[in-house]
Amino acid sequence: MCCPLKKTSHYNCFKRELFIMKTINNKHPYIVKILDYHEKIWKKYYIVKLILEYCEGGNLFEYIKINGSCTHSEARVIIIKLTKTIQYINSLKIMHRDIKPENILLRTKDNIKSVVLSDFGLAKITPSNQSVVKSRSVCGSDFYLAPEIIKNKEYGIKVKKKK
Repeated sequence: MCCPLKKTSHYNCFKRELFIMKTINNKHPYIVKILDYHEKIWKKYYIVKLILEYCEGGNLFEYIKINGSCTHSEARVIIIKLTKTIQYINSLKIMHRDIKPENILLRTKDNIKSVVLSDFGLAKITPSNQSVVKSRSVCGSDFYLAPEIIKNKEYGIKVKKKK
């Protein structure tokens, strides 16, 4: 990742993603692992290099595009793993905000169940003195936006349970 230093919003986004990735790095089995990272300022640019584990299976979107849909059993395992991952990052007061098949990587080619979550570029972290992570920011990918975001309503980690 590289951005001009003048573009502080890009710089802040990169720094936030790096901070989040360092916070959760190698602490959960279903989150892509950082092997190394480097950050430096070169001329008028801020440069971040994230070296992530290689996931030979590509991403879930490409897998489905090539192979068609997955079985109910495979989908069940994927959903359970992603749910555990989301619960974990939410416990750290982090919202991913861009979960989609393109950001779900497959560690191996032969096993669709070998999923890991990646791309924390739009993730948001809340200070520890706040009890609930909330946002009104419109972000994410158009075809995967939650109804709350489309309706420009507040959204967050804590959800009221229906009685």
